[in-house]
Amino acid sequence: MAFVLKDRVRETCNSPGTGAATLLGAVTGFVGFSVLGAGNTTYYTIADQAGSNWEVGIGLYSSGPDTLVRTTVLSNSAGNTSFINFSSGIQDVFVTYPSGRAVFLDTTDTTAFTDGQLLIGDSSTGLLNKATLTAGTNVTITNGNGSIEISASGGGGGGGPNALITTMVYGI
Repeated sequence: MAFVLKDRVRETCNSPGTGAATLLGAVTGFVGFSVLGAGNTTYYTIADQAGSNWEVGIGLYSSGPDTLVRTTVLSNSAGNTSFINFSSGIQDVFVTYPSGRAVFLDTTDTTAFTDGQLLIGDSSTGLLNKATLTAGTNVTITNGNGSIEISASGGGGGGGPNALITTMVYGI
């Protein structure tokens, strides 16, 4: 089982309740969840076409019949992490990239942190080092190749502090 993200994956389903969504086929101009490969997981959104219910989460694609097993809810229209009960109508189901899981650069090309956490990968070991930042602190992360010093100030937009990389030394 692997985690897979693909572009332009969108299907419909009909009233999955709180369980797995039986997929009804790709929407015109999109591809079906089958491009993920059976047994693989992905981020998804499921949303009523004629209503205000929606859910963003992690799901497992299964073939024969094509289903998306909803395993973890990250956010939803109710403001919590419970499965939404889609009780009637048609829903759209598509691959998404949740903002709370995104790693991105802001408009000034400096790293933005979600919920005050920065993950740094080590290409030689594949391990991630996690630094949790609190306002008014400095964090230095080092490994055999160099170090990064991060200064944290007041609250950021995602609930965590704003952070600025003040020093980066990296050797080859």
